[in-house]
Order: sequence, then C-alpha cells, then structure tokens
Amino acid sequence: MKQYLVSLLLLLPILTSCNKEKFVKGVITDASMNTIVIMTDAGKTLTFSTIDATKIAMNGILTADTATVFYTGYRIGTNTDKCTVTKVIVFPGPREDQTDSDQANDESEGNNTPGW
Repeated sequence: MKQYLVSLLLLLPILTSCNKEKFVKGVITDASMNTIVIMTDAGKTLTFSTIDATKIAMNGILTADTATVFYTGYRIGTNTDKCTVTKVIVFPGPREDQTDSDQANDESEGNNTPGW
C-alpha cells in the first residue's frame, strides 16, 4: 500500500501537467486544412492536427510564416500524437508579391536607387 501511494505521488505532477496549455513557436514548412508543420528554432519538425483549433491569421497561412501553436496534452520529442491543438496564431513571413509590388512602386516613382 505504501509503495502504491509513493508511486501515485510521483506520477501526480505528470498527470496534472497534461491539461495545462503549452505552446511552441516555429516557421511553417507545410500546411493544409487540418494540419500544420513547423520547424522550431531548435531544428525540430513538428506536425500538428489543427482540426478543432482556433486559427488566427491576418493574411492567411503560408509557408515561411511564423506560427505559435497552443496545445494541451504532451509531446515526446517530435511525436505530437498526444497533443490537442487549441489555437494557432500566425504572423506573416516574407511575401514575394509584397516585394515585387514594393519594387514596382519604387520604379514608378522614379526611385530606383538601391537603398532608398
């Protein structure tokens, strides 16, 4: 009985931390309607199911954008099978169309000097 109680006390912090919301941030390398794949700063590739998640993205979700993925549950290394994503917030990365349009605006204004 005593051994059982000690084991239970040792597992209690692990069991209670499963329901706490955690987050991870990374650059989006792939995305679909119900899945997002990010590369963290540590170089780990994580794939999350976003089927029931709230998605906050001002300009859509594209590769090279930065995403913060909020989840409950736990992950072991890069295995996210036990994670339930609650929210994904996306911050726009570089956009090719913005760069092209900015350059076109500069040229139309006669400002084609590099660095201006």
